[in-house]
Amino acid sequence: MANILGIPSHKEDMDGSMVRDVYYEEGEVTRIVRYCELDVIT
Repeated sequence: MANILGIPSHKEDMDGSMVRDVYYEEGEVTRIVRYCELDVIT
C-alpha cells in the first residue's frame, strides 16, 4: 500500500520473502521484530 501511495519504505535489511529463513535458519527474531516495526512506522 505504501508503494502505491508513493510513501518510501524504511526497510533495508530484508523483505517479506526472507522472514521464514531468518526465523528458522538464522534464529534472528530481533531482525524480524525490527522489520515489523518499520512497517508500523511506514
